[in-house]
Amino acid sequence: MLLIAILLSLASFVAAPTIAARIMGLPGGLGKGALVGLVTLGLLQLTGLVASFLGPLGDLLSLLLFLAAWYQTIKVVHGTDPARTLVFMFWHFFFVLLAASFIAVIIGPGSIAWYWHG
Repeated sequence: MLLIAILLSLASFVAAPTIAARIMGLPGGLGKGALVGLVTLGLLQLTGLVASFLGPLGDLLSLLLFLAAWYQTIKVVHGTDPARTLVFMFWHFFFVLLAASFIAVIIGPGSIAWYWHG
């Protein structure tokens, strides 16, 4: 069950930017969506890892660094202007949260809660 949750989470990171691009009418398909999704996921992990060693303000720095890197990734991959980039970021975030809530409903957090209990 845990493996299914991980695979569905990764699929949502690939599908969310693809759906967001389709809604906005941006050219490109699953390839650009997968590129944006997986690079965004990697940037989130890397900025969190590096900033965790920077003291009390490391979390805030990590968030700001991630937002800047996410913005630049979308701008480079899709070639959008600043306004369309921010709208794309909203739709991307919306569909990631929507997919996460669907995954929670489908899997049921109680069924995998044993994994986190000591």
